[in-house]
Amino acid sequence: MSTSLGTTSVATQALNNLVSGPVEVMDLPCDSLVSKQIGQVLEYDFSADNFINAATFVQAKRYAIFADRVLHASAGTLDADTVCTLIVAGKVNTSSLDATSAADAGIQATLLGSGIFAQKGVAAYSGLTTSEKEQ
Repeated sequence: MSTSLGTTSVATQALNNLVSGPVEVMDLPCDSLVSKQIGQVLEYDFSADNFINAATFVQAKRYAIFADRVLHASAGTLDADTVCTLIVAGKVNTSSLDATSAADAGIQATLLGSGIFAQKGVAAYSGLTTSEKEQ
């Protein structure tokens, strides 16, 4: 499933800094406590059947990255089980992940297990357009 990624300029720059190659995005339910920060690493909570802020990084869990430009730019908090745009596969810049995740020594291997290839020191993917992200 593909989705629209919104239009706000600050959020667009944050997303462009995060993405380093083709990505797959999906609209998936998130917990009301999810940080609306582009690059926030989220883990799937099987007991609540939604994504939550990742607290620990182990390869046995399923991870995604918050990439919702519209929600990122909006004030307030999420409602319970708000559908958010998440990166579920593809190439991202490790340095543009949330600070806790970016500093984690095993983050690259952890995300790779979920289909996300995190690379350090890669320039933003200049050829990326909204339509490419939606395919």
